[in-house]
Amino acid sequence: MARATLFDTVSQGIQSFTTETWIDLGTIPTGSKIWFGFADYMPDGKTTIFELRTNLTGQSAGTVGATTIHGRASIRDGVTAPVDYYKNGRLTTKSVAGTGSEKMWLRLTSKSAAAADAYWWIYYTLA
Repeated sequence: MARATLFDTVSQGIQSFTTETWIDLGTIPTGSKIWFGFADYMPDGKTTIFELRTNLTGQSAGTVGATTIHGRASIRDGVTAPVDYYKNGRLTTKSVAGTGSEKMWLRLTSKSAAAADAYWWIYYTLA
């Protein structure tokens, strides 16, 4: 896959949740920015909203007020959906330059309180 060459780092995982959870995907290294390429998201159990976020400069908390949203996708139960952050060749989706405290976050939300699992594969590179 040609796009995987440019975006050489992947964050992948599975998380159980009910109505909302914040998943810490790691700290942005000092002096680096994250350039997001693409992602695949799949909820198992209910429709789920996936939000890819990074902290504002100097922040580290997983909260709406301390983060910037880079993309949001509402995906039906059992569907694997691709999300293009690369926007057909424009490297516009990026984080702030890390100072050692900022993190990359995946926020999961749902209107349903039923337990479910969410799977993700996020491809990016550090610059």
